[in-house]
Amino acid sequence: MKASRILALACVAGLILGPNNAAAQFTAACPKPDPKEIAASPPGDDPMTWVCEATAKKPVSNALHWMRNSAEYKALTEAVYADATRAAERAAKRYGRWGFIVIVDADETLLDNLPYQREREICGLAYTEASWCRWTNEQKAAAVPGALAFITRVHRLGGLIAVVTNRAKAEEWVTRENLHKDGFSYDAIRVTESEADKTARWRSVTRELAEVARKLGRKGAAPKALIWVGDQIGDLPKLDGKGQILGARDQSDAGEGVGINLFLLPNPEYGGWQKSPDQ
Repeated sequence: MKASRILALACVAGLILGPNNAAAQFTAACPKPDPKEIAASPPGDDPMTWVCEATAKKPVSNALHWMRNSAEYKALTEAVYADATRAAERAAKRYGRWGFIVIVDADETLLDNLPYQREREICGLAYTEASWCRWTNEQKAAAVPGALAFITRVHRLGGLIAVVTNRAKAEEWVTRENLHKDGFSYDAIRVTESEADKTARWRSVTRELAEVARKLGRKGAAPKALIWVGDQIGDLPKLDGKGQILGARDQSDAGEGVGINLFLLPNPEYGGWQKSPDQ
């Protein structure tokens, strides 16, 4: 195939999906810290940044230390992505090129935000919209171990990839740029307007990618959303017997399919499980 034809197909499919030069300069307008956040900042810390400048720093939690430094965390994320890769290879054999869709979360699934978590913890501070916005603007999140190899393999197999994240609409372009810097290619992205539930976005992105597959020349059935990867149970769907999306899972319903076509990365730092009562 001629190089020009390959480039044209890649652009249609989103395989070269990164911000243009103008968009790459875009940064989200971050809110100012509220008075409570300013009051909570320890001596020496500037609440206008995400970095902890305090002279007296606190130790990080065991959960964060494990994710940042253990051999076990890296081995587990790579193993999950290896299983997801095998699922994609099976899907490619059955459905062919442009016949299947992989839907992935962004934070702690593709993008590693642990440096942000560390700065908050050593200052004794929690997540805030203002500090998070400043972190995402800097586009410093690296790739989670195993993620880039998985995404690259899916595209080589002819799969279509959608990133569905609960990052805010204002952060969409900086998120695109961060993914681009890390080497990720994808075919569609969905951020959130306000809703945490991803059901509507999963459905809409599946329809969008059906059109992408048609433009790529796929004949017959539209591509099916077959594989999901995330770090929260809410990143995975409930599916009916025909594979139709019924809704998002929650703490009461882990359900079937995990490890087969639905894949979860470990994340002991944060998630919906924090609201569950201790037994």
